Amino acid sequence: MTTTATISKPTAEPLPDLLTLEDLVERLQLSMSTIRRLVTAGEIPAFKLGARVLRVRRSDYEAYLESLGKSQTGRG
Repeated sequence: MTTTATISKPTAEPLPDLLTLEDLVERLQLSMSTIRRLVTAGEIPAFKLGARVLRVRRSDYEAYLESLGKSQTGRG
């Protein structure tokens, strides 16, 4: 008896509702210090879970991406 293995294409996992700063570093290809600066400046809204843990809502991350697109289209 022979067995045939099927290989499925990897699917993109949906983003979780809450992202870590490390997630943003990976997705935006920016340094951690840049991500922290954007959070401190309020460009990417984040909130604390406990004393030291920061999280970003997926909707805020997506809004930040949209704002990048809008600011680039306004340039000549």
